[in-house]
Amino acid sequence: MEEAPRSAPPLALRGAERAGVAAIRSAARLLRGSFTAGCVCRVRDPRGRILLVKPRYRLGWGLPGGFLRRDEQPGDAVRRELREEIGLDLAFDAPRASYVQGRQRHIEFVFDAALGAAQVARVAPTSLELSRLGWFADGSLPPLQPEADEALGRLRRLDAGGGAPP
Repeated sequence: MEEAPRSAPPLALRGAERAGVAAIRSAARLLRGSFTAGCVCRVRDPRGRILLVKPRYRLGWGLPGGFLRRDEQPGDAVRRELREEIGLDLAFDAPRASYVQGRQRHIEFVFDAALGAAQVARVAPTSLELSRLGWFADGSLPPLQPEADEALGRLRRLDAGGGAPP
């Protein structure tokens, strides 16, 4: 007999958000399976500055993004997350990088977007998850969440032509 997939009740995940990302991942694993998957996006303005977001429930700054929903493709997930968090609607084909956070049992898909001035003017926090956002020069970044630091490092290596490590 095949069991129907369990879907996570929205209230369970909302409560877990308040407890932090570890609780979110634990709840997602419990309700959805052994690995979680997420997406982040390096969003750059015409001057090359990087958009960072400051979630209310986490320490450090991060890249816009979030968890994939069941049966959602990474490009669709990053589009949804950018729309929900910062009001930006962009289409994506494929991630520039991906990696596995082994201890957390999490797969991260890393996207990249360069905006024009008109798009930058429309960027604003549109989610209650965020306390603020800011544009930062790559050499002057505030304290980052570990996964944002990892994603930016991989994109820097790709930008330099070195490729991302396995």
